[in-house]
This record gives sequence, structure tokens and C-alpha cells, in this order.
Amino acid sequence: MYNKKQQGQALLFVLISMTIALAVGINVSLRTISTLARTSNTDTATRVLAAAEGGAEQFVVKSNQTLSGLLSTCNGNYGTNNTAVPDSCAVKFDTNLLNADPVKAQAAVKVETFSSNKPNGYEITVKKDNVGEVNLVGTTTPLTVCWKPIAPAKPTDIYLIFHTTLGAVGAKQGLTSNAVASPYKTTGFTTAGSGGASGYSYCVTTVAVVSPKTLRVYSLHGDSNVLIQSNSLPVQGYKITSFGQLINQGKITATKTVVVYRSNPFLPSVFDAGIYTLNDLN
Repeated sequence: MYNKKQQGQALLFVLISMTIALAVGINVSLRTISTLARTSNTDTATRVLAAAEGGAEQFVVKSNQTLSGLLSTCNGNYGTNNTAVPDSCAVKFDTNLLNADPVKAQAAVKVETFSSNKPNGYEITVKKDNVGEVNLVGTTTPLTVCWKPIAPAKPTDIYLIFHTTLGAVGAKQGLTSNAVASPYKTTGFTTAGSGGASGYSYCVTTVAVVSPKTLRVYSLHGDSNVLIQSNSLPVQGYKITSFGQLINQGKITATKTVVVYRSNPFLPSVFDAGIYTLNDLN
């Protein structure tokens, strides 16, 4: 017997089933779109960072003479909205290797000199028994020198050699934290005070030197970060800022910036031994 009250129930079940299926489908689609977007963003970020690093690597190996010649040319803020980069300041990457990808990758490089690489001075990293060098031409001494061991549990001392001309020693000075364990001896070293510069373990004022040219810093017993503070430090090298860019249809679509400090070249630690020894070096 046919019951009129059952009319439309099948249609209701169909509508409910279709609504559930549609909701599941939309959820799956949103997850897929979200995954694709994250993948695309990751690929873009990786690619533009690689372009920035590649540009920095191309310039950091150039000679001081070449970099000096680029100071007046490669001086723009290329990372914002300017794609008109001088050829001598651009590193373009071959898109043919990416199956004719319409998005072009390049690095626009800015070249500057620098006298400090920290807000409160010039920091160098000196490995154990190796040397770091600081340009002091035109600088008035004494200086403030601070340092900290890279391995906090392993205290270090440092040794300074001031040169007035090539091979001529203006002064020598050993600086100790008085925390280095036996059997190391620091007789005659100047005891450094604690703190003084934010983030550094020890600080001391150096001796006065007439017309200093360079300061060579040795790290004893371990690796150290050494900070040199002065009111008038001269140029210590070149600051290379590489703006990685992805360009699509003439417009920059993504950027990433890498900054590299390239210090002036200097002679290795054997130089100091070579100019003082009376015999041949083997």
C-alpha cells in the first residue's frame, strides 16, 4: 500500500549525501591547494636565496682592485623595485637549464667599503694559534681590545703585535684573562678586566704606538672573537650586499638579501716567525 507521507524522503537522502560529499571534496581540494602553495613558496624562497648567495660568491673572490673600481657603479639599492642593474653589477643565471622557465633568476650586487662590522667596533674571529689582522693606518692608539672564547668553557688569551712599517714592530702586548689553566704561562701579560663591551668576556686598553700600520692578533689556547674599538678605524675591507631577484615579465616577484664582509688580505702567521728567525724556515 502506498504511503503518501513517504514522498520526497529519497530526494532528501540524496541531497544530504551530496552535501557531505561536496564538503569532503572541498576540504580535500583546500588541503591540496594549501600544500601546492607551500611547495611553491618553499621553491621560490630556496631559488631566490640561491641567487643571492651565488651573486655574493661571484663578487667575494674578486680582487681589491676590481672591487674598488666597482664602488661608484654598484652602489644602488637593487633589491626593492629596480630591475635596471648595470651589467657589471649583475650575476644572471641560465634559465635554459630549467626548461625555458619564464621566471628569470639574477643577483644584483652592491659594493661598499666598511670600517666596522659591529655597532661597537670591528670584530674578527681568530682561530687557535692563528692570526687576524686589523688595518690601523691613520688611527690613534691606544685602542680598546675585547675578546671572548668561542667555546665558553675554554678560556683564551690573546697576543698583539703592532707594526709601524712592513716588518718593523712598533710594540708587542700579551693580554690574559688569568683563567687559562696550567701549564700555560702568561708572565708579563697585561691582565684584562672583565666585561666592558656588551657580550665580551674581557677588555683591556692597549699600549700607545706611533704611526701604527697594522695590528696582528693571535689567539692562544683556543678560538676567540676579538673586538677592536677606536674612534677612527680606517677601511677594513669590502661589504658585499647581494640582492637575489626572481623576475617575471619584467617585474621583481621575490627578493632575498645576503651580506658578506670581505676583509683586506694579510700575511699568514708564519710571517711573524719568518722576520724574526735567524735560520731558514722548514
